[in-house]
Amino acid sequence: MFSLLPSSFDLRHSTLATRTRRRSVRRDNREKVLEPPLSERHAALRLGVSVDTLQRIRKRNEISYRKIGGRVRYTLADLREFVERTKVEACEKKTSGSVNSRGTTSPSGSARHSFTPLGSIRQPGKPSAHLLAQRTFGKPKSV
Repeated sequence: MFSLLPSSFDLRHSTLATRTRRRSVRRDNREKVLEPPLSERHAALRLGVSVDTLQRIRKRNEISYRKIGGRVRYTLADLREFVERTKVEACEKKTSGSVNSRGTTSPSGSARHSFTPLGSIRQPGKPSAHLLAQRTFGKPKSV
C-alpha cells in the first residue's frame, strides 16, 4: 500500500496524536485535582463553630490543618476526621436498680438536704469574728 508518510514516521509524533494525548492527560488531571482548601472562616462555618473556637481547637492540636502561604487552611478530609474523632457514643440506659441509684439517700431513708455544700467551712458572723480577732491578736495596747 502506498503511503504519503515516510516509512520512519511514527504515529506517536503526529500533531493529531499529540493533541489527543494532551486532551486525555488534561481529563485525567482534572479528575485528580485537589479540592480547594478552606479558610478558617469557611471551615468554622462548616463545623458550626466560631472562628475563635476553631483557632482554639487548632492550637490544642485537636484538628489537622495546612499552612499555605502563611495562612491556615483546612481540607474537607481534615474536618471529617476531626468530627469522627470527637464523636461520643451513646451509653446504654441503666435500669432503676442500678448501682448508681443505690446509696444516694441517708440510712433513715430521706435524702440529706443542706444549703452548705459538703466540705465547706461555715463562716463566722461579724460579732464572733471580731471577738476571735481580739483573742488572737489581743486588745490594742495604749502607749
